[in-house]
Amino acid sequence: MRRRKRMLKDLDDDIRDYLERETQDNIDRGMPAEEARFAALRKLGNVRRVKEETWKVWSIEWLECLLQDFRFALRSLRKAPGHTVSVVLTLALGLGSVATMLAIVDSVLLRPVAIPRPHELVMVYLNSGQNGMRGGLTWSQIQDLQRNSRLFTSVAGYTTMIKPVGTSNGTGWAIAVQVTPGFFHMLNVQATLGRLPDPNSTGPAAVVSHDFWQERLGSDPHAVGSVIHLDGEARTIIGVLPRGMSVLSGTGGPVVYTTISQPSQRNVALSSAFAMARIQPGVSVSQALAEARSILAHSNPQDEFTSRHLSLQSYDSYLTGSLQKPLFVLLGGVMILLLISLANAANLQIARTMERMTEMYVRSALGASFSRLLQQLFVESVVISLLGAALGCALAYGSAATIRTEYGNQYARFREIAVHPNVIVGISFLALVAGMIASLAPAFSIRHQARTAAITQHATPRMRMSGILVALQIALT
Repeated sequence: MRRRKRMLKDLDDDIRDYLERETQDNIDRGMPAEEARFAALRKLGNVRRVKEETWKVWSIEWLECLLQDFRFALRSLRKAPGHTVSVVLTLALGLGSVATMLAIVDSVLLRPVAIPRPHELVMVYLNSGQNGMRGGLTWSQIQDLQRNSRLFTSVAGYTTMIKPVGTSNGTGWAIAVQVTPGFFHMLNVQATLGRLPDPNSTGPAAVVSHDFWQERLGSDPHAVGSVIHLDGEARTIIGVLPRGMSVLSGTGGPVVYTTISQPSQRNVALSSAFAMARIQPGVSVSQALAEARSILAHSNPQDEFTSRHLSLQSYDSYLTGSLQKPLFVLLGGVMILLLISLANAANLQIARTMERMTEMYVRSALGASFSRLLQQLFVESVVISLLGAALGCALAYGSAATIRTEYGNQYARFREIAVHPNVIVGISFLALVAGMIASLAPAFSIRHQARTAAITQHATPRMRMSGILVALQIALT
C-alpha cells in the first residue's frame, strides 16, 4: 500500500511537470496562459485514464482487482453484521462437523501407528466360529510357533486384566497386561524413559504407558526405578512407553505391562493367551497362516481343532477394522450436513443480493460487466466461507479434545485424535468450494436483473432459486 501511494505520487508529479512544460511551450509560441493550459491538457488526454493505464503497466491487474474486491467485501460485510453472522454460523456448523470427522478418520484410520513397520504384525488366535468368539493359545503352542517358524521373526503372548495399582499418589484401577519377555522386542519400539525388557529379562519389572506416567505418576522424570504395587505385588518401573502408543485394542489410558517367562499357579491366565507375531518382510498373511497351522498340527497331532481353527489377522485390521465402516458412514452423514448448510447459506446470499440489486444494476449500467460483478460476489462468498472455516476449525479442536477425554479409553487410537495441518488444509479447500457454490445462486439473480431495462423489485428469480434450494434441503434430510 505504501509503495502504491509513493508510485502514484511520483506519477502525479510527472504529469504536473509535463503539463507545466507544455503550457510554458504554448505560451512561448504566443498562446494566452489559459488557452495554453487547455491545449496541454488536450494533448495529454484524460488524466485519470492515463493514471489507470500507467498503473496497469506497473502492477498485476488481476491481483489489484482481487485486493480491491477483498477490501470492498470486508466493508460490505461490516455494514450487514446480522447477515454476516448468520451465514458464518451456518457454514461453521457444516464445516466444523466435517473437520471433526476428518480429524477422527485421519488420526484413527489414516495415520500409521507409533510402531515400526506395523504392516508386518499379525494377531494369532483361535476362531471358534461361534458368534465370532476368539480363543487363545496355550503357552506351549506359543513356544512351538516361536521355535519352529521360519516365516515369523518373533512371536509373543499376552493377556489383559483390570487390577488395582498402588503408587506414591494412591491406589487406583488400571489395565494390567501380562506379556512374554519377547513382546517389546517384537514390537521394536523404544522407551521414552528408561528401557524396555529384552527377551531374556526376568524379575518383577514393569513398563508403564505414557498415560499412566502422566496421570498416576505426575509426569515424574525420575519415575524409572520407583516401585508400584500391582495387585499387592511390588514391581519396579524400568521404562515408560512413548506418547500415543496403545498397542492392544481396548487398552487406552493407564496401562501397566509386566513380563512373565512361564505360567505358574498364580498366573493361570497366561496358560491361555492371545498371541501376536511379526512376519518376515515380503511374506503374506496366508503363507504365514499355512505354516503356523502346519507347525501346530505336527506338534500335537491329536489336537485337530487348534490347527484347523487357527487364524491370523493383520494388526491394522485388528486395531481399527471394526471402526472403519461406522466412521466412514458418519463422515458421509456430516458431508450431507455440509450440503444442507451450503443450501442455507446460498438462500441467505440470495436474500442479501436481492437487497443490493439497485447497487448491482447501477454498477452494470456504469459499465461493470457480469464477470466483474460475479467476481465481487465470489470474493465476498469466499471471505464468508473462510470465516466459517476458521470458526469450524475452532469447533473441531474443541470437539477433538472432548472426544479424546470421553472416548479415549473405549476405542482404539481415540486418544490420538487431533486436528492436524492436513485437515485444516482440506477444510480451507472445502471453504473455497463452498464459497464458489454459494456465489452461484446470487449470480443467476444478478444476471437476470442486469438484463432488464429498468430497476425492478419483483422477486421471481429469487423465489425460483430459493425453491430449488429448499427442495434440495428436503431431499437431503
